[in-house]
This record gives sequence, C-alpha cells and structure tokens, in this order.
Amino acid sequence: MKAIKEDPIAEILKKIAPGTPIREGLDNILKARTGALLLITDKQEVIDEIVDGGFNINEDYTSSKLYELAKMDGAIILSGDMKKILFSDIDGTIANDNLPITYKDQEAVKKLRTQGHYFSFCTGRNIQETKLVTPHFEYDYLVLNNGAMIVDQNDQVLYRKQIKNEIAKEILKESYQKYPYLNYTFFDGQQTYGYINQKTCILTENGYQEIAGDFLEILDHTQDDIDIVCAFHPQEKLDEILEIQKQINQKYVGIHATLNVVYLDITVDCTKGSGLKKLCSLLNQEVISYCIGDSYNDLDMFEKADHAYTFNRVEKQIKEKTEKQVDYVYEVINDMLEGG
Repeated sequence: MKAIKEDPIAEILKKIAPGTPIREGLDNILKARTGALLLITDKQEVIDEIVDGGFNINEDYTSSKLYELAKMDGAIILSGDMKKILFSDIDGTIANDNLPITYKDQEAVKKLRTQGHYFSFCTGRNIQETKLVTPHFEYDYLVLNNGAMIVDQNDQVLYRKQIKNEIAKEILKESYQKYPYLNYTFFDGQQTYGYINQKTCILTENGYQEIAGDFLEILDHTQDDIDIVCAFHPQEKLDEILEIQKQINQKYVGIHATLNVVYLDITVDCTKGSGLKKLCSLLNQEVISYCIGDSYNDLDMFEKADHAYTFNRVEKQIKEKTEKQVDYVYEVINDMLEGG
C-alpha cells in the first residue's frame, strides 16, 4: 500500500486541535484577551525575512510559557520541528523470545534518542515481563498492561490502574473452573504467577519455573490489587479464549479483555491507544507520535497516533489501518529523522 501523505493544512489543524498543548496555550490567551501573533516554522529564511530584532529563548514548549510570552509585545516564533516519540509493540515487532530482531533496531533507537526524541515500548506485557527485553534497548518510557500502567526509565510510576483484588480473583476462579486445562497468569505488581501446563509457576529471568504450592491458594492469599490477568490455550487454540473474552466484556464494567494473537489480556478498561494518549499528555509538551505494531490489539494505537506503521508481512486488515508498511522498526525511525 502506498504511503498516505498528510495535507499540510491537516498537519496544522492537528497541532492546534482541542486537547493539544498548543491549543491549550491559545485558549488561555483568548480567555485573558491578550492576543498573540504566532509563527510556526523551521525555515530560517522565513524568519530572516520577517523578523527584526527579538531574542532567542530555546525552551521546550509548554502552554504556560506561551501564555506568559503572549503578555509581551511582538510575535512569538514556535519551531515546527517538535519532538517526536515512537511507541513500539514488543513481540514480533522489535523482539522475539526477548531478544532483538535485528541490531539495526537497537542502533536506530539509540540514534533517535541521541537526537532528542523519545522511545517508548507499548505492550500488553507487565513490567516484569518487559524487563526481560529492556536490557537490549535504550528507552524513555514503558506503556504496560495494554495502557493501564506507565513508568519512566527509572521505574517511576507515572500512571497506573489496576483490577480490584476481588474482581481479579473472581475472573480467574470462574475461568479456571470452566476451563481447567487452559494456562493462566496474573501479576500483583511484584511477581508474575502462572498456572502453566497444569503446574504452578513463577516467572524468572529464565522463563516460567515450577514451584511448590497450589495456584489458586496463592491467588487466595494475594491481598494487593492485580495489574493484569492472562489466559491462553497450551495449543494456542482460540475457541475457549474467545468465550472467556465474551463473558468478561459482557459481565464486568470497567474491565477489558483484549485478544493479543493467542493470549487474552485482562486489564482495567484501557488500550494501547489510551496509554499512548496518556503518556503524550503527561509529557506536557507538543510531540508528534509515531507507532508500530503487528497485531489486532495494536489497532487502537494506530488510531490514536499521528503516524501509524505496521509490517509488510501482516494481514491486509491490519495494513489498512496504517499509513505505511515496513519490514523493520529501524525503517520507521529513519522516516522520523528524515522528516517523514
């Protein structure tokens, strides 16, 4: 599919649309009735032609800074080359079996950050699972649990929504009683516990390891709220998984069961797309968002990002939701750095 080139007017409208930092600054100026003359450009020849005098500030944009500057006489010039952020799915996108698909992706992520832009994983994995991959990549943020949790590179929690303890227990017990042959996992914020091939396990850096004890008894003794619950068939069949998904989405308000290839991720009512939007708002500066993924649980992320990419190898229905297809993540980063 041929890449869709954005209309320049559409790009401008995106920057000043309701909910964006620039729109927030403009609304504040209008409310204060101060007025302002704004120029958004990166072309030095344009600036040289129309600007006489003035001074450089060279600060990251915030709506409050724009509002304060508008109190002064003269025009305000905003750089059109705003910071960019790439949200990348993990499995099948940038890593397989917790290892990078290609070293070129690692180098490209490093280059992206060196040039002042951001890189974030955006995944259905919990933080313990994601930490099996992060040693291989530089990154700024992690959007986890299909958007229900966001942390920075220092593991500071910026946003978190969990399933209430009693609801998570009810979901797991009811599913287990009906389908005792399926695999189940849950993450309590510290440890991922699993019922894998009818054995009680915990996740370690070497994968799931069997432990003594009963999975449901461990669940019963868990007092904390649960970040994410997962169910999947040992033979990757979907009939039972789809039935559990249907029951959960019909029965519970504020709980969302998302099919992730063959895994059913159960979280609060969040998506990768809502996580993307939440992190962009937390940055408190205007950013252009890019994303890449390979599956149906990435569709909402595609919708919410300014620029969405997927792979040439995926199904047609997924390709149709993106503006461009590539073979590797580093190709997306090349587009970002070249102004694509």
